[in-house]
Amino acid sequence: MDILSEVLRTIRVNGTVNLVADLSSPWGIAVPRADSGATFYLVSGGSMFIEVGEGDDQLQLTAGDFVMLPGGDAHRLRSDPHCQVRPIAEITGSEWTGTSFAEDHDPAPLLRYGGGGPPTELFGGSFRFDTDAALSILRTMGPLLHVKSDSEGSPDFGSLLGLSCREARHPLPGSRYVMSELIKLLFIQMLRSALSQRRGQTACASSPFALMFQPGMEPVAEAIHLHPERDWTVAELAERAHMSRTSFSTRFAEITGLSPLAYLTRWRMIKASELLRNRNLGIATVATAVGYGSESAFSIAFKRQMGVAPGRYRSDASALVGART
Repeated sequence: MDILSEVLRTIRVNGTVNLVADLSSPWGIAVPRADSGATFYLVSGGSMFIEVGEGDDQLQLTAGDFVMLPGGDAHRLRSDPHCQVRPIAEITGSEWTGTSFAEDHDPAPLLRYGGGGPPTELFGGSFRFDTDAALSILRTMGPLLHVKSDSEGSPDFGSLLGLSCREARHPLPGSRYVMSELIKLLFIQMLRSALSQRRGQTACASSPFALMFQPGMEPVAEAIHLHPERDWTVAELAERAHMSRTSFSTRFAEITGLSPLAYLTRWRMIKASELLRNRNLGIATVATAVGYGSESAFSIAFKRQMGVAPGRYRSDASALVGART
């Protein structure tokens, strides 16, 4: 069973291009923390350095590289490691929250900036998710994910990158929709490649996504992700992993950062978030579909995890969809 496909279908991602830039060294840009969502950049020409947080190591990116900041952390972009940086709002003359710049423009305006030296072509944007829980899962993978265009496990990544760059720089009628779909595919390829590179490594620790890539844990991931309605016990899950309860619980927490039942509950709430968007399904039906015997028990669990009651979540989601159409 393709568990990753189920996860991707459930968490739903939308993408926006906020920045298309022709930069010439020397240049340096400081970008504040995003209000929501994950920030990404694609380097379509030249090279640059990115630094996340204060005093962290700088990562060099070259043409064809893709980088994502799952937490939308504040960061700095530079043509070389020692360039001075200016706030992006000061450079563009527009307010920048990390994910909102240029949303009122179709397409995003071209930014030209720098000292006239060797060029870097860049475009960036944001990924947004239907639930905060989905974003919290992604953030467990670390503050920065870096994927090269020729990375193993993503054979079509370079082609998608090329299409996205051309569409961003030379928009045609329908470009907003085309870019949105291309960005979704870029997200999927980025995630697949990043997980493939981390398969079985300690770098996967504390990432719920890693459960499906850990040797011996695939049957457990399948049980939880494909059958969240089952009344799973720790003993049943441990049996699928061919481990004792104690060893299984310890290993599970090392991989995901959660106990088995806490992980199950979080996945149930993410699934419930998706089902609640279907107004033809009553809340009691949704509760049963994710393993709760009563609507009241489900409502309590949902509000504890998601911060709002199921009915309120459904209303807010409907209002958001209406605002987008």
